Amino acid sequence: MKTPKRPFNKAPDKVYLGLTKGNLERGIRQRLSEIGIIVPEAGRRCTFPAESDPGIIFRARSSREIPEAVARGVIDLGIVGMDRITDAGQEDKVVNYGSLNFSNKSDKPSRLVLAGRTGRFADVGELRGRRIATEYVNLTRQQLMEIFGFAEPDTTGLVYSDGSTEGKIESGEADAITDISETGRSLEENGLTEIAEIFQSYPQIIANPAVLQIPDIGDRIEEIALRLRQLQAMPMKKATNQ
Repeated sequence: MKTPKRPFNKAPDKVYLGLTKGNLERGIRQRLSEIGIIVPEAGRRCTFPAESDPGIIFRARSSREIPEAVARGVIDLGIVGMDRITDAGQEDKVVNYGSLNFSNKSDKPSRLVLAGRTGRFADVGELRGRRIATEYVNLTRQQLMEIFGFAEPDTTGLVYSDGSTEGKIESGEADAITDISETGRSLEENGLTEIAEIFQSYPQIIANPAVLQIPDIGDRIEEIALRLRQLQAMPMKKATNQ
């Protein structure tokens, strides 16, 4: 029986695992290594096999791209923050196996916070209709409306920021920002103060629903997801420099 051709140039017998580039990459590499999946140093390559298992192919993508890539089937399995999944509107389009409790610098969740110049805003309500720069436009709008009672017209000032978001207030591009904060140090160094926390996020293990129906491939994906989840019950080994 001829093996059906898979989309996006995927080999019929390989699992395509998304490697999230950016703040979570180190933690993802460490957790995969704990279950025997070694991510090689790939340089500038965007597609490469696992060092320990030729049946796993990594496709490197930014954290912003991972949710949609999994939902479309470009990637079979990915690990990415719930903030990215929600902002992309992909919660109902992927299978979510649950959280891995780590963030960039700790085992605490990452926090999306609303911040402004120190002393300028005392309350979230003062930001209705104001310019708010953020990488998370959809998530910020959703949370402002659901938690703080903003009407949709109150959020028309949301503007997309592709990095260096803390600097958008000093340059006059925004009145406030939402950004990921773990320690608050970056906000402080840029003369900003947290006004409110609007979302907490841990990395999620997500899979494409259709690929789970493929014999052997689906079983392998579920095995990887289960082994990653089992790490929650045991302490992490200290990372070593290679």
